[in-house]
Parts: sequence; structure tokens; C-alpha cells
Amino acid sequence: MMKEYISEILHEAVQLLGKDAGVPAENLPSAVIGLPKAPEHGDYTSSVSFSLTKIFKKNPVEIGRALKEKITDSRGMLEKIDATSGHLNFFLTQAVYMKALREIDANARNFLKQDIGKGQKILLEFVSANPTGPLHVGHGRGAILGDTITRVLLFCGYNVTKEYYVNDAGSQVMSFAKSVAQSYFRLYGIDKEGGEYKGEYVDSLSKEIRDDSGDKYVNKPYEMVVNEFCRIAVGMMLVHIRNDLKALGIEMDSWSSEKDLYKTGRVDRVIEELKNKSDTYTEEDALWFSSSRYGDDKNRVLIRAGGEKTYFASDIAYHIGKFDRGYVQLINIWGADHHGYLPRIKAAIMALNRNPDALKVIFVQMVSLSRDGIPVQMSKRSGEFVTIRELVDEVKSDATRFFFLMRDAGASLNFDIELAKKQSVENPVYYIQYAHARICSVFRETASAGITLPDAAGTKLELLKLPDEKLIIWSILHFRDEIERAASTLEVHNISYYLLALANYFHSYYNKCRIINEDRHLTDARLVLVKCVKEILREGLALLGISAPERM
Repeated sequence: MMKEYISEILHEAVQLLGKDAGVPAENLPSAVIGLPKAPEHGDYTSSVSFSLTKIFKKNPVEIGRALKEKITDSRGMLEKIDATSGHLNFFLTQAVYMKALREIDANARNFLKQDIGKGQKILLEFVSANPTGPLHVGHGRGAILGDTITRVLLFCGYNVTKEYYVNDAGSQVMSFAKSVAQSYFRLYGIDKEGGEYKGEYVDSLSKEIRDDSGDKYVNKPYEMVVNEFCRIAVGMMLVHIRNDLKALGIEMDSWSSEKDLYKTGRVDRVIEELKNKSDTYTEEDALWFSSSRYGDDKNRVLIRAGGEKTYFASDIAYHIGKFDRGYVQLINIWGADHHGYLPRIKAAIMALNRNPDALKVIFVQMVSLSRDGIPVQMSKRSGEFVTIRELVDEVKSDATRFFFLMRDAGASLNFDIELAKKQSVENPVYYIQYAHARICSVFRETASAGITLPDAAGTKLELLKLPDEKLIIWSILHFRDEIERAASTLEVHNISYYLLALANYFHSYYNKCRIINEDRHLTDARLVLVKCVKEILREGLALLGISAPERM
């Protein structure tokens, strides 16, 4: 495609320039191609001239001009190359633009799809919240991010599995079971020791158990009841979690159990493997992993003095199991408070002879909620936080997804509930969806006027000469590159920015120009243009997991 071609001819020019100066090819930097922020800077841009200043002992402008002279446009795709600022800005010909419009009109998805991944197996683990309470809005941000990254990677040819790691073993689950058991016995006027979990959801679970099983647990030993509730209450909580994710349009491909890691002996096996490599030692009756040998800031406990294995031990087994299942890239989405956990996991991966660089972790910052700038209070249902289900029930899935995808994962996010609910152009997701619906309205008007939607192949697209038309064409031409960039960087919020900009270009154009006019050839050209906008908006919204309504 276009970007690949420009990258190729620029790379050849860099090599020729290096050859003339006697610089070995391996000493020359890669010619990275980027997207300009505005059409006046061209269709593609490169700052490679700045990377070559030390090598050639010249300023970027001189190098840029020299590179321009070395570039051979064998396919005739470039109208001009501007090297006046040191940056190399590449401008495509009108013929390239028209060809792209025709391809989008014929099949937008085929134009946009690309096989970057070549079927590479990726395990994307996200949410993985303890099954001890409902998902809160922070979990929701990570869930939507993970699902959207998956959609983009699948679109680009990767083989992606979405996985939820269920922490169904350990002290937190036991405390949760005690909390539900205490609530259950309280229904029968019996006082029992409880756990740390509070909120209406605990009482709701105990009532569900009572309604299903009656008083069958009342006369059983408390310890036996707690052990039974570990299974029952966790299972019930997972059903709620699945339903909450489904309300966001998310369905996991796989649910992996921590308890199974113990049952199958995986945890014991990785500990033994670390012992055999002399990467463990005993101190104060606890077993330690010498993680500082592999870049961690200190060593970590695997088995406590009382014999209890740590969460870290099972996490090692879980991550090693990912490699053993054939995944070549692992992507985890964690909360921002887990930054310190990454070095120890990578240390274990390295110690066990797997590739630590195969693991990429995206850290998601906190979410705050407000109504017209006023902070939202905690939820009564959870006792501590606003649940994602409460938010979705109020603002709906489309708005929830878009608002969570409006900022980079590493930036904190304030979610304005009232803005997300507005059915007006102030609401960014409404604004984008309205652009799609508006185009559908144009097509209904076209049909009422007895005009058949034209096929781009037989349309005089060269009539699209207005600045607004050129801006729209420039924008839709680059959506393929935006998708590629999102797949490469995993920064899918840029797709949200792109769609908002395209919607803005369209609304501005619609308000200025008559799409259906007296000139049939011009009408056809404009109908093809807005048809392409519609397809790009639809595909872009689908990548974000958001609907593209035809009426609003």
C-alpha cells in the first residue's frame, strides 16, 4: 500500500546517500514514516533527516534536499516532496486519491484490513478482578480497553485470545466466603464471624443462596459452610461479572482458574524448577525467589513461613503456562497500582528461560465520575465504589465505551455522566453517530428523489475540488494507517480522536454544501464521497465496539 511504498523508496534513498558518503548500511537509521497532523503537511512525513545529521555532519534541511534528489518514484504516486523544513513531506497524486475512494466504495473493509499479524498468537489478559465483588468503573475501563485492542489486533491479522484470570484461591476468597456466610446466618438470626467484604451485594448473594437452598447450611459446621461458600459464592459472583461484561459487549474467550493451577500441580512444578536452578533460598522458614538476580529491586517470597504459597507463586505458574500454551506475545492490562509487580514477573519469566520481552503490560489509570463537574458519591450497592453496571444502566454501552476510550490508558480519566447521556452534538459519541445517521438520511432523501446511489467506478470523482472535500478525502485515505498504528502501539484511543475529527469534517461539509444539486455528475461524486465517509465511520465504530445507528 501507499505507506509501505513510500517507506521503501525513502529507505532506498537513505541507502544511496550513505553509499555515496561511504557509510556502511548497518550504521544508517531506519526511515520511519509517520502521519502528518494536517493536509498542508502532506500525506506522509518523515524526520529521518534529523537522525542523519551526526552521520553526515550536515543540517537536516541539506540532508532532506539530498534525500529528495535520491528518491525514485517508479510508480508515479507522488505529486511532490517538500523538504524545506528538514522533514520530508510526501504529497500523493490526485489519481492515488481517486483510486483509494473507488476501493473504499467497492469494499471498505477490504481496503482497511491488513495482515500485519500473520496469525501470530497473542494472549490478552484483562479485567481479572477478584471474584469477590462486582466490577467497578476502573475495571470497566480496563475491560473496554482490552476488548477494543482485541478487535483492532484481530482486524490486523493477529490470532488473539481474550482471557480472564480468576483468582479463586487464597485468603481473599476465604474472607469473601466468610462475609457471605455471615450474612446467610444472619438471615436466620445467628451470629457468626465474618470477612472484610461489605455492601448490599453480599446480602444479595446470601439471599440467593437462601432462596435456592433454604436452611440446609444452618446446622452444618461453620468451617464446612465457609468452604462450600467459597465455591458457591465465587460461582455466583462470576455469573454477575460475565453479565456485566456482556452489557458492555464483551465476551471472554477463556476463563483461567488460579485454583486449577494448584490442582494440576503447576505451581509446585515452577517452584521446583526454580529450586533446581538454584534460584531459591530459605530464610526465616520462608522460601524466597532470588528475583534480584534478574533485574527486580529485591527478592520475593514464594512460600511463607507457615507453608502458604503466595499469589506471586501462582502468578509465575500462570504466566509460564501462557508460553506453554503456544502464545508468542502476552499482553496484560493492569491497574496503575501494579507498576511494581512487572519487574518480578519478568524476573521469573527470565529465570525459567522464557522471553521476558514477549510480555507487555498496559497500566490503566484511575477513573473518577462526575455530574456536570460535581464528583459522584460512592455506590450503596457495593459499599465502596460505583459499579460498571450502574454506569452502563444509566448512560448505555455505546457512551460508556467511547468515554473510556477518549484518553490514553496512562492518563487519569474524568467521566462526566451527564455529558455522556446528552443527545446533542456536545456529546462526542453522539456527534460521531449522528454523522453516520445523517448520511443515511441523505441516502433516504436520494431514494425519495428517484436517484440511484452511484458506483464510484463510473463516477467523475475529479469534480471533488472543494477544500472541505479534499480534507475529507485526505482523512478517509489515512484511516488504514491509523488502524495500523493502533495495532502497533496498542494506543486505540487514537481511533476515537480520528473518528471525532472525521465526523467534524463531514458535519462542516454538510452544513456548507448541497450534496444533491442540479449537476448530476457533481451529485454523484459527492454521494460517493459521503458513502465512503459512512463506511469509514461504520468500520471505525465497530472497532470500538460501538453501534452505527441509521436514525437518531
